[in-house]
Amino acid sequence: MMTCYLRGILCCLALCMFASAAAADPRFVLVLERQQAAATLDDQIRQVLPQLWDRVLPIAGRNSAPFVKTPALLLQRVQRGQRSITLEMNEQAVWQLLEEQGIPGLKTIPRFRLNIALINRQGKEMTNSQRLLAQQAALIARRWGILLDPAAATVNMRFTWLDPQQVSLHISGSALLSDIDENRRIRGDSFAFLVAWMKDNMLQLRDTLGAAGDSAEVAVASAAASDVIEKAPADQGEAVADHRLPMPPGSELLVVRRTMSLSQQLMLEKALQQEQRVKALIPMSFSQGEQRYALQLKTAAQAWLTDWFAQHGMQATRLDGAWLIQ
Repeated sequence: MMTCYLRGILCCLALCMFASAAAADPRFVLVLERQQAAATLDDQIRQVLPQLWDRVLPIAGRNSAPFVKTPALLLQRVQRGQRSITLEMNEQAVWQLLEEQGIPGLKTIPRFRLNIALINRQGKEMTNSQRLLAQQAALIARRWGILLDPAAATVNMRFTWLDPQQVSLHISGSALLSDIDENRRIRGDSFAFLVAWMKDNMLQLRDTLGAAGDSAEVAVASAAASDVIEKAPADQGEAVADHRLPMPPGSELLVVRRTMSLSQQLMLEKALQQEQRVKALIPMSFSQGEQRYALQLKTAAQAWLTDWFAQHGMQATRLDGAWLIQ
């Protein structure tokens, strides 16, 4: 009887440990190859921290990684195998560190079900390339802290070849508030180009879902701000596509309607991110002649934005719950 009793206790403990492991956020579990691992535990933690920040910080705030004085305080446990070392970080300690240094993180693990389709010019599925894209999507998800969950809201990515040099991307699904359409001309290796394009959209969706969580009110507020922007006059001769995603809490919609090169766009983003009064600038969607961001400010005072954009050769117009930059 005592043997059965002890077995029962051990089974319960095993189940509890299994449930705890299943509930843990996989973004906080990082693996080092033994051959590449540093000699000391503190240095091993420092080795994996850049990947942790890649997973829990939005792309726009990645340059604001926190200062870590004592790496061991962030460690939950370490497991050493013959070929690798697994470091599990303490979620509470990580979030507390980010909060203390005023750095916004993606507290909700972004999860969605991803369906990928690749269609040739004859309208047929390119099954082999489609399978390779799905494999790359899994690697991107694991590397950047996305949970591809079959039970979560669906995101459909459909790549269609229009001609030998041009591809159309249509994104739809229950994880989005509206569909996204974009055409691009292939540069360099076509498969690498599609992977990079897919990664950009996966990370944009990750940042939005991770920051907004399950807040339906945030999504409604985002849609209302987008409606105001759509009614504003555009510099372009035709209507732009509506790329609505849930806005992160505490954010305002910032729409830049100006045709810029990639280098000009990155320079503008970097300049705004380095502005001391800006807490975070989160990319939402991009299309020809228009870029949308979620803007988070450290203070409620916003009048300086007009002067800031004027100094950069642009006009900022304050609308209801949004900024239009032209």
